[in-house]
Amino acid sequence: MDEKTYKDTLAALVRLAHEQKNLISEADYVRVMGPLSMTEEQDALTRSYLKEIRIRFEGEEDEVTEKPTGSEETGENGEGEEDHLSFYLNSLSDLSVTDEAEKKELFDRIKKGDASAEERLVEIYLKDAAEIAGLYVTEALTPEDLISEGNLGLLKAVRELNTLNDYEETEAYITKGIMDAIDEALALAQREKKEEDALLKKLYLNLRKGTENNNEGGTA
Repeated sequence: MDEKTYKDTLAALVRLAHEQKNLISEADYVRVMGPLSMTEEQDALTRSYLKEIRIRFEGEEDEVTEKPTGSEETGENGEGEEDHLSFYLNSLSDLSVTDEAEKKELFDRIKKGDASAEERLVEIYLKDAAEIAGLYVTEALTPEDLISEGNLGLLKAVRELNTLNDYEETEAYITKGIMDAIDEALALAQREKKEEDALLKKLYLNLRKGTENNNEGGTA
């Protein structure tokens, strides 16, 4: 098993978990990761990683970790990050109030080129986009960036709904569009981080080489 195969397989499992609200079954795990024939240690490390990024197995209870007072990360205005996201989600509550009849009507209007119907459907799914973004645990992008990327994916997906033939495909298509946008943004951020690390490593090696040469010159 090479590193790329492992990373690609793990990414597929994480994507599946995100599609299922960060929940997988043991059967899901075995089906995706089983072909890699991991050792017991590799299997344990993989399961530990999934736990760290808040992916649970069916039947597991949610672990609630209490943070010490004052330990929450704060933004520039001193507001806790979780408070900020909760406030954002609450602010979308009224916009997301709808029913199947309205969404079906909006779909039909979008098929006819109604831009106002697109705007309304985007409003309805903004909260879904934020909740999907909340499934991701990463240092590559901030929660706000994840939401922004999800919103861009939402907008793109809604604008492409006129290519669908069946209204029943709408929700899955929008969800996929949101996740695809976030995944692409994460992949780009990780590539840029890798390139930055490589440049820093090269700079460090050049500086060390220069220092060693200077030291050798001083002792000659």
